[in-house]
Amino acid sequence: MRWIDVTRGVAIVLVVAGHAVQFMAPVGSDFFSNPVFATIYAFHMPLFAAISGYLFRPSLSRSGPSQAVRRRVATILVPYLAWTLVIALSRTLFDLRGKPAWNGIADAGDLVVQLLWQPGATVWFLWVIFLCGAIAALIGVQDRRVRWALLSAALALVYLLPFEEQLSLAQLRWLLPFFLLGFVANAKRRSLARFEGVATPIAVVAFVVLRIAWQRGDTVYLHKMRPDGSVAQALVRFGYRYAIALAGIVATIGLVRWICRRFELRVLAALGIASLGIYAVQSVLFLAVARSPKASEDFYYALSALFVAALVLGASFATTRLLERRSWTRAVLLGGR
Repeated sequence: MRWIDVTRGVAIVLVVAGHAVQFMAPVGSDFFSNPVFATIYAFHMPLFAAISGYLFRPSLSRSGPSQAVRRRVATILVPYLAWTLVIALSRTLFDLRGKPAWNGIADAGDLVVQLLWQPGATVWFLWVIFLCGAIAALIGVQDRRVRWALLSAALALVYLLPFEEQLSLAQLRWLLPFFLLGFVANAKRRSLARFEGVATPIAVVAFVVLRIAWQRGDTVYLHKMRPDGSVAQALVRFGYRYAIALAGIVATIGLVRWICRRFELRVLAALGIASLGIYAVQSVLFLAVARSPKASEDFYYALSALFVAALVLGASFATTRLLERRSWTRAVLLGGR
């Protein structure tokens, strides 16, 4: 299914572009108000989550819950832990500035613990998608009473624990519904395909209209997934976030499927296949970008962000292909991909 690889390719391009806008922003500027950043961050990670859920369904059906989770330990959790260590070491090297090497090792160890407890500054998406898969695997438990008891307990922990940054629970609350949506969509894919011709243009229009109403505070990176204000205000905010993300997902997938029936889009497909590696490598590369000089004028800011996005995307893809060549780097850093 080439459209899945192409969709992942589109999603990883959006990830890199969004980070370029963020990390190339002039000092003191508000990148959350940047229209490109706001558009990307309205739906790009939910799109990744939905595709991940869509792909997890066949794996669960083939191997059962326990085997599916064990496989995801190797393919997702191990790379998450490995890249967390890489990012901690990279950040420590950037911040050494003449300190003794022993201090650097101690700082790196402390940073690893911090990043594992609060993964937001590392490859948090891998951790969140692993948890989403573990929760979805409960649906495959044979005993119906046990299944719903375990699933209810897991959802209660996700949505009721008073954590936000800790264990990236805010992001898990945000992305879990989209993962489960993709999971269910795989089972209903033949029925859903009948409505594709109507759903795609409606979703495109809906996304454009909802995007016009977007305000800086609507991003989950500022107000997280907690009910600020009254219950009514929280429902409106959460409903709006989920609605615009869903519209972006349906619009993107519909357009990609339509284009894939006419063109091969090999570059995007290749990027999609290598998306895990690109996501991880670009997380390291942007540590250096964050310390680079920033343009002060909007025109040069746009040019520098575009240049950096292309450079980081190309370097991340090339690095991923190199990591694929060695069995141990492929297993540890890419989950065997």
